[in-house]
This record gives sequence, structure tokens and C-alpha cells, in this order.
Amino acid sequence: MTEKPEKKVETTGKDREGRPPAEPKKPQKKKPGDAARKMREMFKG
Repeated sequence: MTEKPEKKVETTGKDREGRPPAEPKKPQKKKPGDAARKMREMFKG
């Protein structure tokens, strides 16, 4: 549980520095609805 917030802080710090992290940017671009839709599609198979 503490690892999750720590990771978030690290990503924000990197973003603030001006380094464009592809990993954190990908999830940021993807909306929470997209993830749910993908999961639903996978379940529907």
C-alpha cells in the first residue's frame, strides 16, 4: 500500500523535472474508462 503512493510521487517528481517518462505518460493518456472497456472486452472474449 505504501509502494503505490511512493511510485506516484516518483512519477510526479520526474514529470516536474521535465523528463517525459513514457511509462507514466501511457497510463495518464489512457482514461479509467478505457481500462474498464478493455477488461470487459477481454472477459467477453
